Amino acid sequence: EKLHELAEELQNSIQTRFEVENSTER
Repeated sequence: EKLHELAEELQNSIQTRFEVENSTER
């Protein structure tokens, strides 16, 4: 369960960073 939680958090962090970089590019 802990591993799944960590993976979810990591994915969320990556997605947020990707969105921020994408919006900054424009």
